[in-house]
Amino acid sequence: MAGVCCSVRRHGNHVSLQMSESARSSSRTKDDNRVASSLSLPAFRIVSERDKRPPRDVYTEVQVTRREKKARSDMSAGGTTVEVHPPPRRLRRTSSRHERHRCHKSKHRAVETLQAANQNLLERINELKRENQLLSKKLNASVTSLDSGLSQNEALSPFELDVNTAYQHVKNENVKLTSELERCRMHCLQLENHVEGLERENKDLEGDVAMLKNLVYKLNVELERHQSGRAEEAGARSAKTEILPKNYQKNFLKPILPLLRAYSEAVQEKNEMIENFENDLKKFGQIFNELLKENERLYMELEKKMNTVEGDVLSEVRTLKKDLEMAKQENSLLMNQIELEQEKLAEVHSVYRMKVAEVVKQNEAVNETLQEQKADLYMMKGKYSILKEEFERLKLENDSRVPMAVHSASIGECKRLFQELRNEYESQKQHHLRTIADQEKVLSELRRQAEERLAEKENLKAPVGGEATDIRRQLRESNSKVEELSGKLTNTRKQLHKAMAFAEDIVREQESLLMQLHAKQKENTIMVTHFGSLKKQLKSVEKGAQEGLNSVEEKMRSLELENSKLASDVKKMRALLKEKDDVIARLERDRAADS
Repeated sequence: MAGVCCSVRRHGNHVSLQMSESARSSSRTKDDNRVASSLSLPAFRIVSERDKRPPRDVYTEVQVTRREKKARSDMSAGGTTVEVHPPPRRLRRTSSRHERHRCHKSKHRAVETLQAANQNLLERINELKRENQLLSKKLNASVTSLDSGLSQNEALSPFELDVNTAYQHVKNENVKLTSELERCRMHCLQLENHVEGLERENKDLEGDVAMLKNLVYKLNVELERHQSGRAEEAGARSAKTEILPKNYQKNFLKPILPLLRAYSEAVQEKNEMIENFENDLKKFGQIFNELLKENERLYMELEKKMNTVEGDVLSEVRTLKKDLEMAKQENSLLMNQIELEQEKLAEVHSVYRMKVAEVVKQNEAVNETLQEQKADLYMMKGKYSILKEEFERLKLENDSRVPMAVHSASIGECKRLFQELRNEYESQKQHHLRTIADQEKVLSELRRQAEERLAEKENLKAPVGGEATDIRRQLRESNSKVEELSGKLTNTRKQLHKAMAFAEDIVREQESLLMQLHAKQKENTIMVTHFGSLKKQLKSVEKGAQEGLNSVEEKMRSLELENSKLASDVKKMRALLKEKDDVIARLERDRAADS
């Protein structure tokens, strides 16, 4: 009778797999054959469907006949049992925190550089806007200076008929008038700025005004309600307007009284300012009317003097008229030149405005692209964080799995064990075949002896009756032994087939685990390629941002060149105006010398 015992025990970080096979013969032969093989493997855990189920015997019991029960009772000590003591699951984590921290710091620095570049771009755009505003103010100042020159020329034209004293007097009056006009113009500009500030304050106070309107409406409703003594009308009005809360109190206006006072004071200040402006305008109109009257009076005096003069005075007046006509012609030429210069200045101003509008549009487009790039960068950051988390999870799963070398080593050991079991099976098979052949020889010999003894029995029935019974008994025992050996052989074959099936299951599980490991490795390579593509996209975004910054800087340089050109044009215009002023002064000096 033969039995197989398979046990798996854990020794430290290793697993020992022991198998013993014993063959017991009958009580007469008493020959025991035991085969033991041991295998030492590294600690690993194979998670399969068999491990998920509760522990059970690897080899199930087989229905045996009544003749095999005795044999099973004999092999109960060496029965087929499998004890699996799996080692605890231990995750081996490789520490790569320093590398991840360094990568995160480098990406954080790249993002900070992009943000700093964007901030510098916004500051540069604001500086450009301020420079454009200053340039527009300078152009407006140049235009106002040209207008003041034209106004001076127009103011001087009606007083050119006067003689020395009248001319000087009218000139002084004209200077006073121009200074007064300049003062009024500056005052008007100040008033416009103040009005703009008041408009901004008005926008800020719109919410307060709306609240006060609502409050006034409610106060009017309450006033009508208290003035009318009928409760029904009051209830109808309150239902039409607004239902007051139950905890309504009559002193709810106390917190709003300071706001009402401040509003009334602000309105009073605005009214006073309006009155002051109206008074200033009235004073300016009175001064202007007085100047007109004075000019008319001087003109009448001049005509009277011209009518009363005779002789040399008349010739001098004629020469003065000729000089005056020449001065008028020169003045008209100068006026034409001034008009041409004004047209050129207007063209330059329009071109400047168009270029400023184009620059503003380009800046807006750059801002839009910058915002889009920021949004793309935030989106890429989110995707990168998600992919990073997935990569860390896959990395942890990969680290927690058994290494490839351990799998291959375990598969090789299982194959070697399977080969050893097959060889052992063949050897046991040959041994049992030899024992069966020996038993058959013994049986044939016993049958021959039985036949001989039966023949002798026939010859000698009486003396050999006891020997015949002994021979029959020996024959029955030999037959039972032969049947027992055949049953043991079948049981051994079944157990060996089950062990081989178990080993094949282990090999299949190892192969499936290897396939899963290869699939995970492919996924990891795909993730690495995806990370590379994300890095390339991030580099392309950085390159686009740098190109945008370079284009903006080029535009800023072009705008600076245009501003310098406009400044040079303004200087040229000022030089021309200065030359014209010099010409006018020279003509005045010549006229004074002639007089």
